[in-house]
Amino acid sequence: MVIIVRKNIRYGGAELLIERMANSLLNIGKECKILCNNISEIMAERCRSSNIEVIISQKWISKKTINNLLENNDVMFITTWAHDFILMDMFRYIWGNRFTLIHYVIAADDLCLGKSIPFCRKQFKEYYKIIIEKFHRNDCIVYMDYESIYKSENYYGLKLNNCFIVRLPYIVHKINLDKIKKRNDERKKKFTILSISRAEFPMKGYLLELISEFGQFYNRYPNSYLEIVTFGDGEKQLYELYNKYGSDVKNHITIHGKLKYEELENIWNNASLYVGLGTSILDASDRGLCAIPVLQYSLEFKANKMFYEIPEQISADLNIEDNGYEIIDKVYNMTSDEYISSAIMCYEALKKYYDVDKAMDLLISKATRNNYVIKWSIFDYIMEKIFLKYDDYRFFKCHNPKGA
Repeated sequence: MVIIVRKNIRYGGAELLIERMANSLLNIGKECKILCNNISEIMAERCRSSNIEVIISQKWISKKTINNLLENNDVMFITTWAHDFILMDMFRYIWGNRFTLIHYVIAADDLCLGKSIPFCRKQFKEYYKIIIEKFHRNDCIVYMDYESIYKSENYYGLKLNNCFIVRLPYIVHKINLDKIKKRNDERKKKFTILSISRAEFPMKGYLLELISEFGQFYNRYPNSYLEIVTFGDGEKQLYELYNKYGSDVKNHITIHGKLKYEELENIWNNASLYVGLGTSILDASDRGLCAIPVLQYSLEFKANKMFYEIPEQISADLNIEDNGYEIIDKVYNMTSDEYISSAIMCYEALKKYYDVDKAMDLLISKATRNNYVIKWSIFDYIMEKIFLKYDDYRFFKCHNPKGA
């Protein structure tokens, strides 16, 4: 049995990825459940409709809950958030349980711990550096791409050797060439730039400049439109930028909040190209859209390549200086053959690198160690509990736990 562990399950790329992972495991005959502390109504309904069992542990993490799961002798736990990973290894040490545990890094900065804490950041960084180094040496971490490795190395000043990489699992659908051709015809009349992302800054700060510089792009190309689907604590900043424009530009910008699946699908269908990061790049490529990965953790809109040019990563190269509207300009001015070819190449890159069944087979084959990695102290346990309380404060301050 495989248990996918994630403390807070909202509604976003990470959560949809977990759903895909669970579905794939069920499809290949593996028993799979999701263990969480709370889950949004949207994700709870999606899991119900896919027959994925969700276990909600009110106490994070409950000894009783884990022991009940361990009644099945063949249990593997997969974490997708670093602090869940640490807590699960603490659980193994403190209570003496033995179970297979691996951590799957699904966000480039997932292992860069301590930077969100508002005090003693340098000390926390050194503390977590030792922990991450031990986990890596003991072969417990699976990385989603090279960028997640580079981020961790740069943050801690480490050299991580012999890294195991499994690309983010994705269910690739059959390509619809007619849709791509129709989109090509429509972009000549109405060129729509689409981005779907939570308004969380600085991680997804590209949204700010995407809006603030759209006016210049619109002045060059009056048939251009910008559609953004977003929610989160940064929404106010986005609307402040939007409200600085006159009515002519405002009429070409739409900012949506949370949408039902059918509404979101209509927006996907009307897009000419997609800009963003993370799993939304895979969503766009699966729909035969030209997809442009952007730089994360920047308040500027930086991008210079299409997904098919950097297929092994789902955000832009680090340290790039190119403004994202430069490559959007290139897409706008593509010939029909160039545009259709680029869309198909984005799809083919997705199919080659991210097929869900191949990825999940590879991921579960990695899990071998069933004993604890670190001899944790009571100090370590208290530190982790303090961080989790702080994270709960940030989470419930910014999100409605039932509708997030």
